[in-house]
Amino acid sequence: MLTAITKSGKKLSLGYEYKKETLLYLRTREEFFCPVCGEKVALKLGDKRIFHFAHQKGGSCRDFFENETQYHMKGKLQLYQWLKNQKISCELEYYDKEIRQCPDILFIYHGKKFALEYQCSIIPEEVFTKRTENYLQHGYTPLWILGGNHFKPTNHGTVSLTNFHYLFLRRTSEGYFYLPYYFSDQKIFQLLYSIFPFSTKNAKAKTSLLSLDKIHVSNLVEPKVNIQLNIKAWKQKLELYQMHWAAYPNPKQKNFLNELYNLRMNLFLLPPEIGLPVTHSWLIQTPAFIWQTYLYLDILSKRHPGDFISLREVEKSFRKRIMMGQIQIRNAPQEISSHPFQAVKEYVAVLKKCGVLEGESSNQIKFRKKIIIPLTNREKEELTQRFFRENAEILFEKI
Repeated sequence: MLTAITKSGKKLSLGYEYKKETLLYLRTREEFFCPVCGEKVALKLGDKRIFHFAHQKGGSCRDFFENETQYHMKGKLQLYQWLKNQKISCELEYYDKEIRQCPDILFIYHGKKFALEYQCSIIPEEVFTKRTENYLQHGYTPLWILGGNHFKPTNHGTVSLTNFHYLFLRRTSEGYFYLPYYFSDQKIFQLLYSIFPFSTKNAKAKTSLLSLDKIHVSNLVEPKVNIQLNIKAWKQKLELYQMHWAAYPNPKQKNFLNELYNLRMNLFLLPPEIGLPVTHSWLIQTPAFIWQTYLYLDILSKRHPGDFISLREVEKSFRKRIMMGQIQIRNAPQEISSHPFQAVKEYVAVLKKCGVLEGESSNQIKFRKKIIIPLTNREKEELTQRFFRENAEILFEKI
């Protein structure tokens, strides 16, 4: 921890970059106490670690400062000084007694109260959710930033993201999503954006690197990001994943494959209209080609051109598959305005623009064109090339 209370009740913050001689002098004449639990803490002034306060072993203040790493403390200090240098009103390790939470940094920007949390260790999803909801309920805008030690690139614009990573996804005012990282060793922000998952743990994404000394707080709170996706590369990754997925299926995946088999369908001969990328697809943990196949099986395959469907029955089918455990959704405590069904509505909107469906009313969606199920690999390739040639621009319009 980087702050403590003196015996006289004054707060001492190491964010002010005191000289070692000054702190050595204070240590001989002062006692220091944790601002959260009130227990006595020691001022550590070693040469290999940044100056900090430490609880004694067995202390009760575990939720806030237990096992705080050097990487985390260094990054927290850098971010605090970064805000100070921009004349942003901020406080390091501010403890809000009312909600009993201590964000790494409290700062005020454009009249909003931000709780900046620099998270370098994995915490339980329920803890993240509870803290986030508590902030939101008490007028804070949470700004969770992942430590750069969590960034896991694979190759060629592909990243590995777990459910924990997706908790940190934020939305810009224009409706684009991004995930902020901070590398304290290099003093660099990295923004991950245009995130399109093709499997449970892997996604195509774009990255933007921003040096700490050149970025303004506005570029972090409201960055200029958009949607970019190389559809050819995305399709290649999806096909490779499907091959691996089918070769080593788990019990749930076997159930999906058996359902296809019983309907005389082949995973490798799904039509190009199934498995399309949509903006909110990250809200659904189950890969898009699976939940979109379920929509086809439950609704679209049972309709003929001229028949009508409604979003209500689409949602009923979606919820039923969730209840059966065939579709898993992700927790998104920072994205309170969206529901996973938003991804399904976007998919329906894409099918409208591609000519499969039509109609303005959510209760009167007309099935316009039957989806052709290819019988051979050659037929699939021909259908796929034609579909993406005719609809390339449509797939990346903001929905």
